Amino acid sequence: FPSHDTMIGASDYYDVDKYDGVNYTSSKISGASLMAALKCGVYSQTTQGTDQTGTTYQSILSGTGVGSLSVPANGFAAGDTFHADLCGVMSSANNEVIYFDILGGASSTVSLLSFNNTLKTTTDKVFTLKLKFVIRAIGAAGVASIATYAEFMYNDNASAKSETFVYYNENITTFDTTTANVLDLKIKYGSASGSNKANSELFTLHKFY
Repeated sequence: FPSHDTMIGASDYYDVDKYDGVNYTSSKISGASLMAALKCGVYSQTTQGTDQTGTTYQSILSGTGVGSLSVPANGFAAGDTFHADLCGVMSSANNEVIYFDILGGASSTVSLLSFNNTLKTTTDKVFTLKLKFVIRAIGAAGVASIATYAEFMYNDNASAKSETFVYYNENITTFDTTTANVLDLKIKYGSASGSNKANSELFTLHKFY
């Protein structure tokens, strides 16, 4: 384990040298502020989500977690980049259609990306959903822009290989950074078959730029 001298204490203060192009000046920053600036983790699911079944259109992020999925009004900056990973367990009837919606907005009603897939017979198999968001411009709806990439991968019963699908969308019409935005992932099956269900086991959201 590192010694206390090499650890950052929240109540400690540290000297920071700033360069203005000509000279260096020294100032102090608290350990709490320094840790907040260095922290890239935004949210981590800590409990298993409940199964979303049949035609029910519900948030798959039903497990509780630490951190926040909300960004306050004017909290984004151009270039902000986020990466999210979801891992879950799913089942489906053969040739069933599964729908995913990645949503933002103050009440999670702004579509960032929507897609669907036709699945093969799947029984309690692992699936993953990887997401990447980039804020291209900030402002009100019609000015702000967010680009979203998604990668969906699942295992079916018959195949020894995973199937992967990728999607991309840029929202330049309804995305608004002047209001609060809350990330949500909603899922729906095309029929009410008892063979259809999916839940989230792990979900993490990181800001890496």
